[in-house]
Amino acid sequence: MCILVLDEFYSLRKSKIDSLNKYEKTQVIADKNYNFQALSHKNEVEILALKSTFFNWCLAGVFLDQFPNLKAICLDSGWCEFIDFEYCRRRNIFVTNVPGFSSVASAEWCIMASIILARKIPLF
Repeated sequence: MCILVLDEFYSLRKSKIDSLNKYEKTQVIADKNYNFQALSHKNEVEILALKSTFFNWCLAGVFLDQFPNLKAICLDSGWCEFIDFEYCRRRNIFVTNVPGFSSVASAEWCIMASIILARKIPLF
């Protein structure tokens, strides 16, 4: 089994990657132009952890086809409409996000939007 982390910003600290490596082989790819066809252990990848921006908010089944044993996709976002859910359903791929990932930011945005609406300030 292998965990493949796709993150162009290296958001995970080395200590977190080391923690994951204690349980399963973990590889981080930061290059958006990485040639996934050349990935030697594609058949071992069971968990795909990714930043939404890595795929410009569009993760198609064609990309996921490269990982025949994929069991789960973990997102860093509360929004996941960019994933081909029908494809994931057909292949029994579990899709999840990080619970509470942006709870504070979402609450702050709601308060800001409420103030803007109350003062009738254009949002953008």
